[in-house]
Amino acid sequence: MKQFRLFIFGLAIAIGGLAYAGDSVSGVALPLTKESAAEHVQTQSGGKILSVDEKQEGTKLLFKVKVLHDDGKIKVYQMDAETGLEVQ
Repeated sequence: MKQFRLFIFGLAIAIGGLAYAGDSVSGVALPLTKESAAEHVQTQSGGKILSVDEKQEGTKLLFKVKVLHDDGKIKVYQMDAETGLEVQ
């Protein structure tokens, strides 16, 4: 019976975490700011942030984050400020 209660407790915690996940991406609060977009991309890519620029596309605010990777290549990541997701 104790194991069942622990299972239910763990399930409740997991469901609560899923509900909260809509307000953050990998622990970064939404909507993104220039600083949080740079932090998120740096954490995901492991590269060095060179610059962060804002770009308005219709109703969407995007952050263009330029990153220098260890192999010497530069990549620009476009992050949707509202969702925190990379836009291709």
